[in-house]
Amino acid sequence: MVRSNGPDETWGTDDDGIISVSLPKLTVELLRSQPRSGARPGVGTRAPRPADAASAPRDPATQDPATAPAAPAGSPKPPSAPKERDASEGPRVRRDFPETLFVAPSVITDGRGTAELEIPLADGITEWRVTAVAHTTDGRLGGNASGLRVFQDFFVDVAFPAELTRGDEVTFPIAVHNYLDDPQSVSIKLEPASWYTPLGETQRTIQLEPGHVASVGFPVRIERVGVHTLTVRAFGTKRADAVARSVRVAPGGRAVSHVASGALGAGGLATLPVELPEDVIPGSAQVTLDVFPGPWSRVVSGMDALVGTPSHDFGHVAASAARHALAVDYARQTGKLTPEKQREAEAQVSAAYQSLLAHAHPSGGFFWYGPHEPEPHLTVSAFGLMQLALMSRVHAVDEALIARTVQWLVRHQRADGSWPVDRDAPLSFDTSVVGNTAFVIWALASAGHRGPAIESGLRFVEKNLARDDPYTLAIVANALLLCAPSHLLLADVLQALTQKARKLDERRVGWVAAGTDTHNGPGFGHDKSLIATALAVHALLQSGGPLELVNGGLAQLVSMKGARGIGSPQATTWALRAFAEAARKGGDGAVGRLHVFVDDHLVQTVLLTRDRTDITTRIDLSRSIAKGSHAVRIAFEGSGQLAYSLVANHNVPWTPYPRETPLPIEVIAVYDKESLRVNETATAIVTVKNNTSESDTVLVTLGIPPGFEVVTEDLEASRSARRLSNFDLRERTLTLAIDRLAPQTSRTVTYRLRATLPVQASDGGAVARLYYHPSVRVETAGRVLRGSGCRATPAAGEERGPAPQFVFPICTLNQ
Repeated sequence: MVRSNGPDETWGTDDDGIISVSLPKLTVELLRSQPRSGARPGVGTRAPRPADAASAPRDPATQDPATAPAAPAGSPKPPSAPKERDASEGPRVRRDFPETLFVAPSVITDGRGTAELEIPLADGITEWRVTAVAHTTDGRLGGNASGLRVFQDFFVDVAFPAELTRGDEVTFPIAVHNYLDDPQSVSIKLEPASWYTPLGETQRTIQLEPGHVASVGFPVRIERVGVHTLTVRAFGTKRADAVARSVRVAPGGRAVSHVASGALGAGGLATLPVELPEDVIPGSAQVTLDVFPGPWSRVVSGMDALVGTPSHDFGHVAASAARHALAVDYARQTGKLTPEKQREAEAQVSAAYQSLLAHAHPSGGFFWYGPHEPEPHLTVSAFGLMQLALMSRVHAVDEALIARTVQWLVRHQRADGSWPVDRDAPLSFDTSVVGNTAFVIWALASAGHRGPAIESGLRFVEKNLARDDPYTLAIVANALLLCAPSHLLLADVLQALTQKARKLDERRVGWVAAGTDTHNGPGFGHDKSLIATALAVHALLQSGGPLELVNGGLAQLVSMKGARGIGSPQATTWALRAFAEAARKGGDGAVGRLHVFVDDHLVQTVLLTRDRTDITTRIDLSRSIAKGSHAVRIAFEGSGQLAYSLVANHNVPWTPYPRETPLPIEVIAVYDKESLRVNETATAIVTVKNNTSESDTVLVTLGIPPGFEVVTEDLEASRSARRLSNFDLRERTLTLAIDRLAPQTSRTVTYRLRATLPVQASDGGAVARLYYHPSVRVETAGRVLRGSGCRATPAAGEERGPAPQFVFPICTLNQ
């Protein structure tokens, strides 16, 4: 039973309702309350229905109480009406607008199959979709859906874009709805706020006819960063309403990020410099310190870095799948998965599994970007099989899909037992035939395959393996540990792997993949070397290798953690597996106290206990850091080892790059026009040039200005023509994946933007980075687009009137 007083918070008015859900035959009934005689005019009285509602067929769930079905026995009596608001106080401000109002994952009914829930409704003028599913103790199932319409005969609303940027000039679009039978003279007023500056009037009076909607615009300039609220009040001659809507304001300019990660043992002390320049954009600085007491908290940290990462390729999808599968697997093994968290985790695993399926080929194998590619990739297919095997620990996986992928890989094995190098594949396991063969063997064994393909593959590896590349040695070691732990080659490989470890400092150890010494200094920051280190640590953990090398490798992976993870999504995936294996082996967690200082002033002391070593602690230092140079010092007293990551982000105004040396990547993004009317389009022309000496995948993230939307048909055409490998569209960003861009070559992609609001806004600029060298990135300044006019088009089936019409969203109440 759901009982609501509606937006006016008064029982007995037309917006009230009761929803009844009963079993075993599951029904959802909406019982309208009888309008209360003498209700105060202006708020919550019976509203004249719009034409479409008035002419709609009557439904038993929406009949008047005189003819409506009776509520189930035991239904609560309507609550007494609260004290009415004094008219001098003005209308109540509606400010609660959740997308999902209520979720009850487990409701127990009484013996008659009836349950009662009291839920206060939110402030949206909308129709809530009410969905209920249930089962009885003897296995009978039921399900139903209904709608709860929340309506006022007069109301005002604000149509904000998803996000604004500091410095934008935007016309706040205010919609005033009058569904009364009488005309009104309505005064609309913006409540003053410091986060915007009016560029014109902030109050206007309009004449509004019965059943009409008017759109009123107030031009302003956005001044302050943060999450802000705009309050609008509308006073008519018969009714009044007020609404408060929130919007996030981004800082704009060039984003600057500094990450310092490391580890501390007992008695350890670390000093981390932080500097905010004089021209930092006010409100843009965010400084946080994450503390990871144990190995599993480091896994969770790696997972958090993947949240919001565009999933435009299989690397991102696989990383997300590993993230959720590892979390559920660890929680189950340690008994730390509560029923509520288990339901949430299983939903995430299911979504990740569906994303994997989107990259599967019907005949076997996996694509990197999707079915628009001509054929699956060999190493991507092996990687996909390995992810399916991991997910099968915690989720039901299609056994036929696993079998098809196994057979697809077996069919591609050569007569000598090897698997060929897939030159077009974007994964790095295929740099040698031996390494690629060992990786396919590992994947087949992870799926439970035991057959002649593995045996002949091992003979090829044993015959052709060189001992000079730690990357290949680490893959071979992991493959042997899983499918042939008693093989004579394993001891030799593990010994060679330990000898290839390089000590970086008193705590860190790394493995440098062959051919990477020219990248990022000595090669330890190269993505392939990060993967080699993660794979080596994973193998040494499983084989009981030297503890100093294991801890040193884990410390190196922690130290390379950035805001987006540990290198590429592939490197992050293998680092997560290494951390998860360390957590399963029961690595030492930190127990004691951590003291955090900023410029010798104690900011916080964190108590680290043994029962919370798998929980990450985040400390916000933003309020303690002002412009200038600062020193963040952390001191650990206790036992065990902890890891930390200090992330300092801020924005500064755009300045041109110095052009003494050529940029590794060049991005030129222009529009064919800078001013257009609402519903018109401008074409964005994006040219990317690779100035490096290697082919690489370039990821270009372009901002979308508030009040504009991307026309996806152009991008789909570019993808079909293979000018573009894939794209990922979010609310404020568009990421383009340009695969295999050869050295000293460029590629151009075009797409259109449609104006949806009258606004002058910046797109926030563009960021381009190399997929396999994430530290190689360049940024370009934002470009400004101006949308003018206030023209809107009625939705299909709506009556075209003298004012724009608006469609209300349907939200979920119970799912």
